Amino acid sequence: MELTINAGTEAWGEIEQWVTRFLAAWEASPCPPLRDYLPAQPANLRKLALVELIKADLEQRSQVKDFKALEDYASEYPEVYEEDSQLPLELICEEFHVRRAAGQSVSLDKYCTRFPKSAAALKRVIGDDNTMTTSTKMCQTQMFNSLHPGQRLDDFELLFELGRGAFGRVYLARQISMQRQVALKISADKGNEPQTLAQLDHPCIVRVFDQRQVAAQRLRLLYMEFAPSGTLQEVVKLVQQNPASARSGQILVLAATQAMMKAGVPPLSIAGWPKEIAAAPWSQVVCRIGAKLAEALDYAHGRGILHRDIKPANVLIGADGWPKLADFNISFCSKIEGASPAAYFGGSLAYMSPEQLEACSPQHQRLPESLDARSDLFSLGVLLWELYFGERPFDDGSLDSEWNTKLQEMISRRYDEKPYRSVAASDGVGQRLEKVLRRLLSSNPADRQANGIELARELRLCLIPGATTFLERAQHGWRGLTLKFPLLSLIPINMPALVVWGAINYLYNQDELIHQFHRGLPDYDAAQQALAKVFENTAMVVNSIFYPLGVILVLLYMMPVSRAIRQYRESRGKMDPEVVNVARRRVLWWGSCLCWVAGFEWVIAGIIFPTSIHMFLPAEFGPVPARFYIHFITSQTMCGFLSLALPWLATTAVVLKAHYPALLGAGTPDEWEQQQLGRLRRQSARFTFLSIGFVLVVLGILYFIPETKGVEHLNPISQQMESYWYDNIFWTPLAIVSAAITCGCAYFLYQQIQDDLKVLLAVIRASDPSVTVSTTVDSI
Repeated sequence: MELTINAGTEAWGEIEQWVTRFLAAWEASPCPPLRDYLPAQPANLRKLALVELIKADLEQRSQVKDFKALEDYASEYPEVYEEDSQLPLELICEEFHVRRAAGQSVSLDKYCTRFPKSAAALKRVIGDDNTMTTSTKMCQTQMFNSLHPGQRLDDFELLFELGRGAFGRVYLARQISMQRQVALKISADKGNEPQTLAQLDHPCIVRVFDQRQVAAQRLRLLYMEFAPSGTLQEVVKLVQQNPASARSGQILVLAATQAMMKAGVPPLSIAGWPKEIAAAPWSQVVCRIGAKLAEALDYAHGRGILHRDIKPANVLIGADGWPKLADFNISFCSKIEGASPAAYFGGSLAYMSPEQLEACSPQHQRLPESLDARSDLFSLGVLLWELYFGERPFDDGSLDSEWNTKLQEMISRRYDEKPYRSVAASDGVGQRLEKVLRRLLSSNPADRQANGIELARELRLCLIPGATTFLERAQHGWRGLTLKFPLLSLIPINMPALVVWGAINYLYNQDELIHQFHRGLPDYDAAQQALAKVFENTAMVVNSIFYPLGVILVLLYMMPVSRAIRQYRESRGKMDPEVVNVARRRVLWWGSCLCWVAGFEWVIAGIIFPTSIHMFLPAEFGPVPARFYIHFITSQTMCGFLSLALPWLATTAVVLKAHYPALLGAGTPDEWEQQQLGRLRRQSARFTFLSIGFVLVVLGILYFIPETKGVEHLNPISQQMESYWYDNIFWTPLAIVSAAITCGCAYFLYQQIQDDLKVLLAVIRASDPSVTVSTTVDSI
């Protein structure tokens, strides 16, 4: 028989039975021989049982004041020695605590002298002479032996056992006073689990009603909501029994049905489960389960609570089909409590992060206080890997060595080996899920997801086709270059349209207005020269002032955002989230900021040009015709809008493809951001369709307005077009080509913006499904 880590639960149950029989024999006749309650084989299981029997014997002897030294046990059972010929540290700690609790005078210094090879470890484990805890959990078995279904305990009638572990039993019970079914956890009256759970109010964390103490039996009764659908442990077993191709949400339904039938609960409520459970591929179900558990952990971590015992047996299936995290009893580290790693044998060790395994090892210097939320997330990664692939990511093999050696092997394996799986991911969602889990199972906590919200977001993004690729592309290629130089990247996409349409407007007014409006005057050449001089001087003054002023205003608005983007990228997301959130909200206004500044300058220029001509044109050339102002304002409006449409669309497209996604990791966009994304969708449509409309108007002006030549009347269209093209051989083709390019680019950018908004809004929903997104993906 090979004692594997995976078979630990069954093996621990066997050890518990031997210890139970030993304790019963103690009550009948004190000091029964330990050998009568030891399994013959395998050796590793026999060694584990021997250690627990010695603990139990020490506890029982302390009650009758018949103490026995560890050296006496070792001489009788030499197999208890470890590979370096020293006694197990947990036994030394056990004797220390038992003797201290019995009132004997013991000190840490004496034990360090007595066991010099274990002195350093003893100082780390015991640490304080005032410590009164005991490392054994097996002696608590005696408390639970008298419990049985049908028994009344305080205000509860025990119906049947739901589960058991080293720290207690869980029963389905009927609370007599309230006439309701509850899950009743019965444990020793110690620890802070009730106070811990009382702080937690989350839909994916089991709700605790209250606690009671049974002083006579030193028991604590913690009663909580009953989840009749079982735990993920039963789900994992069904996953292992089915090939990858046959796995779907039906596995969860089947596990819940079996658990309900066992509990005597009609499984009718399963019919009301969300469709994304029963009919979904298994990869999608695992992603959703993982996202909800990650959110629950983040909620607990935000209140300073670490779970430290994430495993399938501690995750219940709620009445709605979604998981509920339970059992916060391990809110301490074994090194503080003096508990042996064997207390976690049966599964928990296999789910621990490498740093938590180090904290459990007396031979390691790591302190339990060094553990943080990322340790819990690693354990969740192991759970999800096993839930999806049906096997754990690290093959911890059999327990064929001493505990300390085994712990070191497990630690080394997590540092040196990559997560293993014998079958490949079945679909695209599964492949993205595996990528997320591999990052989560990194041996370096800094390489893992920083918190539960980030993990939940990545898991939900696995469900959105193209979302992960979209966000990854935002960091590379030309997008990565725009993140490195946010402001410089805006110049090549904004200046061409502004310069070209500004030049077209200048050439049009110079030719059509200045050269044409005074042809009827006797001194036409002098009038033309005077008007051209005023026009050119005004253009020089306006351009030399307005262009730099516009650049300065835009830079003042965009500079803080540009700085935040670079810093956030360089720090790999380690900035103050509020600073990043402000930058992310402001970056959505970059296109509008550019348009407001440039549009304001176009308007001012439209006022300054005709006013300057009116003021500075010599009086002998007569008043400026009214249609001069009409033509000038019309051309200014059309060219101004066309010069702004493309920059707005191009800037917004770059923002949505690179800048905004790069800042999404700092937190969930608020309601204003969601509304602003909806406004961008509508604004992009307006800019695109108005651009096309203005282009049509420009073409109409070029082809169909009559040409004014002295006092002549309208020419036929054919003659007019021929004359018009002859007189405007340079800027007219430029305007037509620019108009065509504007239409094509505007429509292309419009499509890009619409597609990116669909993905971004889906990403926002994935970041926090509880937030109502104003513009849903389907409505875009």
